[in-house]
Amino acid sequence: MEKKIMKSIPSVGIRVLAAAPVALAATWCLASPAGAVPQGTTTITWQCQGTVFGVDQTSTLTAQVAGDAPTSAAGGSAVTIKLTPLATAVPASSNGFNVNNIHDLQVITPYPAGATFVSATASGGSVAATIDTSGGKIALNVAGPIAGGASFTLPAETINVTAGASGSITSTYAGTSYADAGMTLTSNVDTVLGPLDVPISCYPDPKPTFTTTTIGGAAAPGVAQPPKTN
Repeated sequence: MEKKIMKSIPSVGIRVLAAAPVALAATWCLASPAGAVPQGTTTITWQCQGTVFGVDQTSTLTAQVAGDAPTSAAGGSAVTIKLTPLATAVPASSNGFNVNNIHDLQVITPYPAGATFVSATASGGSVAATIDTSGGKIALNVAGPIAGGASFTLPAETINVTAGASGSITSTYAGTSYADAGMTLTSNVDTVLGPLDVPISCYPDPKPTFTTTTIGGAAAPGVAQPPKTN
């Protein structure tokens, strides 16, 4: 629902209120550069929301992650899951607004279902990141900033778990709503009032499944998962 603007706001502020959501939507449109897509790659659609000058704006962005895990594992055995994000790009500008950078990016992976979490590490990628494994989740944190117009690749996550007694082990990204986000970031854009930081919250819809390991029988070596369409 559109929010009313008080008459006491200066006219320049009204113009910013009208134009800023358009520019904000553009800052969410991270895109995966063209190129070969590894086997086992899943495309994620993030539903995103940000608020600028009290006005909510929603948009979507897509990203890709290549998942690798054993197809089967014996109950109680050690299982390693690897999630490798593909390259993505930050837009440089849109509708006359410059995108200065994005920063304070966090992507959350829940502990894989059907297993006991052991450890997780981050490696590779083109941006520095830290990893926090407390509270039943794996949070990949990138302080940034990552400049507008730049291409970047998030580090891969290697997740070690112990298989349960039966069922299957699955990996996904967290998030069920804007309030329960699986990814958050701050986008800094130029406005007529100067640079503005816009906090953005996102959740994946539909929920992706990166890897599935069936528990039972002899352990199988790690192989790339079949291509996903979700």
